[in-house]
Amino acid sequence: MSELNVDTIAGSTGTTVTVKTGHTLTLVANMNAATAKITNLGDPSSAQDAATKNYVDTQLLSLDTLGELTNVTITSVADNEVLAYDNGTSEWINQTASEAGLATSGNLTTHTSSSSNPHSVTASQVGATTTANKIHDFAAPTSALAMNAQKITGVADPTAAQDASTKAYVDSQVQSKDALSELSGNTDDVSEGSSNLYFTNERVDDRLNDVLQDGSGLTATYNDGSNTYTLDVAGLVDSNIAGGAAIAQSKLNLAVTTSEIAAATLVTESEGISSNDNDTTIPTSAAVKDAVDTAVAAIPSGVSLGLVIALS
Repeated sequence: MSELNVDTIAGSTGTTVTVKTGHTLTLVANMNAATAKITNLGDPSSAQDAATKNYVDTQLLSLDTLGELTNVTITSVADNEVLAYDNGTSEWINQTASEAGLATSGNLTTHTSSSSNPHSVTASQVGATTTANKIHDFAAPTSALAMNAQKITGVADPTAAQDASTKAYVDSQVQSKDALSELSGNTDDVSEGSSNLYFTNERVDDRLNDVLQDGSGLTATYNDGSNTYTLDVAGLVDSNIAGGAAIAQSKLNLAVTTSEIAAATLVTESEGISSNDNDTTIPTSAAVKDAVDTAVAAIPSGVSLGLVIALS
């Protein structure tokens, strides 16, 4: 029998189908194992042979070095070398830290830290030294040190200028500056605002102009262009003089001459005092002298005059 076509093979105790040597069992459709195993399978030899568990495990265990990977080129591996990607060959190669562009000495320039990726940094790596829980003698920074919102705790209060400050020290120093006398600088450091207006000559002039007001016989004139203030005194009245006649501003210095006094109120030398014996006129000095000289000349010879002082 060279070919057997079977639709269903069934039996109450199971049926075994044996393909004898020289014959081939060919599947013309997919075989459904229905969760059963294909057991006692020989190890594969051709590319399309079914693989056994043993063959797969063996192959995986044999690939236990980087050199066995197809995209890795490893040559003369040395201590402390790193795996670097070579863009030219599209392969991973072994290089020294220097060849890979990694820093091998000097200060730490970049550092990140988090709860999932903790790191420790020594004082020498950030250009400083530590003594008695202090971080001090900081070197001039060459790049930023990212703390990623982490804290440096357990630091002692600073004593030297370059010591790292603590929160307690900063708070105490800020609270001690509670008076203006303890602050440096002057009002030039404070920008002018709407309520803290600075002194200026113009503001003083304007304020003076607002305060000084015209009064009776007094006129105030402010010249903003020339920054001058003039007080004009005119129409001042002395009720005791000539029934309230006005006195010009230029006469306030009391340097009054006879030409500036009305003739009706002045007794001249030619008129004589005796002919003007009243309370409404005043004599000139010449009239007074003339009256005295006349009285002295009328004293009889040999008569001595005494000085009489009357007290009232």
